Amino acid sequence: VPSAPVIACDDIAFCPGITTVIYSVDNSEVLWSNGVTASSIEVGDEAAYTAIAVSAEGCASAVSNVVNIYVYDAAVYPEVVIGEYDVCGDAVDIAVTNTIYLYWYNSNMQQISVDDGDFTTLFGNTDLTYYVQAVSDFDCLSELVEINIDFAELPAAPMIDVVLTDLCEGQSTVVSSANGNEVLWSTGEFASSIVVDETIQITATINDGVCESNPSIPINIIVHPNPEIPTITINGPELIATAGWQEYQWFYYNDPTGPDTQTWEPSNVGEYTVQVTNEHGCSAMSAPVFWNYISVEELENDGISLYPNPTNGVLNISSEKLISSITIYDALGRKVLTERSFGYTGTLDMTGLSVGVYVVELEVELGERVKGRFEIY
Repeated sequence: VPSAPVIACDDIAFCPGITTVIYSVDNSEVLWSNGVTASSIEVGDEAAYTAIAVSAEGCASAVSNVVNIYVYDAAVYPEVVIGEYDVCGDAVDIAVTNTIYLYWYNSNMQQISVDDGDFTTLFGNTDLTYYVQAVSDFDCLSELVEINIDFAELPAAPMIDVVLTDLCEGQSTVVSSANGNEVLWSTGEFASSIVVDETIQITATINDGVCESNPSIPINIIVHPNPEIPTITINGPELIATAGWQEYQWFYYNDPTGPDTQTWEPSNVGEYTVQVTNEHGCSAMSAPVFWNYISVEELENDGISLYPNPTNGVLNISSEKLISSITIYDALGRKVLTERSFGYTGTLDMTGLSVGVYVVELEVELGERVKGRFEIY
């Protein structure tokens, strides 16, 4: 009669779905309690296993030692609840309601989270398929549960252009979509372009009928204040503009002239204005002033005499050149008297004119014009 065999197993406890090998220690064939004759058996069920040795004559040995195989309880199959979510959003709450220890995987079966709570938040727009499985106290894994999230792909954010970003008061600029398509502007307007005349940050989005895009790269519009309207002071032969501005531009009537300075001594009688510009490039124009300062010396250099000056009624004029016409202007530049075919000398009656300063313009030989100043008291 053969001796009772000795059997062994290296792993007697495992999770469902796993198998282990029970073997005779001396590698001899034995008759196992499950009816299989072999030197070893692969088993996956929880049970007590034994074996006997059988001789060639059919004699059986005593029963071997007992090997008890234990199969842990299976992990609970996860019950998944997908929360309500915005298909145009980028997050969704997924709850597993019947177990607390979970493994989460992305679509490539890469583990992305180990969660010992009852829910997790996954982000969409990059990977729309996820898997989860429960883990038991003995680290046994449940079957995988596939989770598909139906996020819509957002349209690309539009590109927007602008003509000017720095404006002055009273100016506007045009902001437009780069491809000319209509977009929804952050001002609430829906158009391919908008006119902006205020300090504001502008963005735009587009909607494909399902989702709205992320905002475009913002454009910042800044409206700078204009300078205060300048004033011009007449100080004898000199025009003085309001101080404190970056640039000055003088105008004789509507023609730019003179230096780019706050003060100027012009040479022609007439209407003058000044435009001032601040550090932002914004400008303001003064009201016009009429400048009629002409020194007596200037007239004398042209061979012309006005006397008496000042006068209270009669103004005598003499000239070395033939005078074809005489025109008198008041301090505001208004024509108040005209005489033609005057000759070389003559007298003008000023009694009908108000007290003040006047300019006399003489047209002499060859069309030359000479101006002088006189005063009525």
